[in-house]
Amino acid sequence: LPAAAAAAGDPGAHRICKFCNSGEPLGFAGDEPLIQWCACGKPETFMHLKCLVKWSARKAGPNTDFAAWEQCRGCKEPYDAVRALAVARAAWNEYEHLSPGNQMRCWAMEVLGCALYANERYEDARHVFKAHLGNITRRGNIVTTDPIFETKRNLANCAVCLDRTEELVALRRELCDDAAAAWGLSNQNAVDCCLEFAGALLKDDDADTALKLLRVRLAHVKAEVGANDLRTIMLSCGVAQVLCDPNDRDREYLVADIKESEKIYQETLLAGRQVFGSSHDQVKRMKKELEAIRRMRHGEATQPLERRPIVADAEPDVSQLSIADDAPPPIDDVDSS
Repeated sequence: LPAAAAAAGDPGAHRICKFCNSGEPLGFAGDEPLIQWCACGKPETFMHLKCLVKWSARKAGPNTDFAAWEQCRGCKEPYDAVRALAVARAAWNEYEHLSPGNQMRCWAMEVLGCALYANERYEDARHVFKAHLGNITRRGNIVTTDPIFETKRNLANCAVCLDRTEELVALRRELCDDAAAAWGLSNQNAVDCCLEFAGALLKDDDADTALKLLRVRLAHVKAEVGANDLRTIMLSCGVAQVLCDPNDRDREYLVADIKESEKIYQETLLAGRQVFGSSHDQVKRMKKELEAIRRMRHGEATQPLERRPIVADAEPDVSQLSIADDAPPPIDDVDSS
């Protein structure tokens, strides 16, 4: 933990560790400095690292709740990125010696991966997630597919940040197939994964495959849930964006594709207004997309749209990283240093 984090708050203040009740100046440069773990400033936030480890392990119990390792004891908010990594490392050191099947050991490994990611240590996070994925895939002793699915999603987020396009495409393809098999083609999660896979294909300059993928999925979803459904609207917008994206000036667009894209946005905008109302975020977005495409068709200059593309991967937020509730055992050979 950096000295700046250890001395957060009032460096000259005399505080008491809420676990061992010893007092010393906040940020005292000894073997065990007293640390303020959260900006809320409640008395419960001041503890030595070793005391926080003891308290968190006692609170979590043998196999019940890992939240004690992830949030402030006083206000229950998650730790910031720097402190989360310090606690995650401590948690891994606490549980690493346990058997591979221990639930707490598994959670500690995933939390370490997420904390590394939050601190922009994407390669290290990728290493942890890959080790975990290899272990749970090899063992094959899990009740559900959720741990594998969530770990692949975390790996895909790392691939985005590391610009590993080939790896990203492979992971998004697997996630798309896994989601469809687990929940059905029309499930919202499956639709999201399909759109993300299309985005990875676009990142790999494979617009033809992306367009075919979205057209096939759109036909299935529309037949099953109808036109006036958010899933249908999202997939329709995905098709329209692959046909013509006003933000992508490097591609050459056919006039027929621009016209088809405009037509799709007209239809989905009408459906969106009828179902969700004009104030819905997706409806507002479609209106902006339609206006930009019309300007393109008439040869007018267009300003870049301030939006995260429907079907294109962008650097994800830390909140997009997931920890599976029933995660299976991790691999044994993760470096705890």
